[in-house]
Amino acid sequence: MPLAFSALLAVIAVAIIAIPFFRTPKKEDAFDPHNAEALRSQRESIYQALETLRLERELGQVDDQEYQRQLREYRRQAAIALQAQERVVGDQEELVALLEEEVLAARVRLQKDDEQPKGDS
Repeated sequence: MPLAFSALLAVIAVAIIAIPFFRTPKKEDAFDPHNAEALRSQRESIYQALETLRLERELGQVDDQEYQRQLREYRRQAAIALQAQERVVGDQEELVALLEEEVLAARVRLQKDDEQPKGDS
């Protein structure tokens, strides 16, 4: 009996420890206006770095091999930033559409309430 109780207790302990590893991660919040501003700022700094790199190459401060390496890296960073910004814009558009639907539904409810005859008090 004590052996069965110990085994049951061990199974419960392992289950409690293992459960968080099998849960799906929570979805991030859809739209964060601060995140949108940070992404725009990040994209602008990448474009400025690209322009600086181009000028350094023209001045001969960066050789062709280093220029190509840095150019690829900046392009990769810019693509990642653009994808993230597109997701934020899509989330924003989705929120605007949901808000418009809610406003329309509220207007319909108000119209129905106005159209119903009010009882004599």
